[in-house]
Amino acid sequence: MQAATGPWVRPPELPDDPKRLCLVELYFERTRTTSFHVMRYLRNNWQFEDRLKVSPGQRVMRWAYIHRVEAGDT
Repeated sequence: MQAATGPWVRPPELPDDPKRLCLVELYFERTRTTSFHVMRYLRNNWQFEDRLKVSPGQRVMRWAYIHRVEAGDT
């Protein structure tokens, strides 16, 4: 396995390291669906990898840091 996540955390708790990637479960109010995305919490906003910010119609349900796992450590 090349990557794994740490324990899930729910808002209002936020990541303390803006350089670390997180796996984020987003809820989309318009479609009432959830999906998972790789994001960072940077400058008081959740941002996708392309630097787009979470819109008002999206809500973070939970998040977890992504950790790199070396071969043989699984």
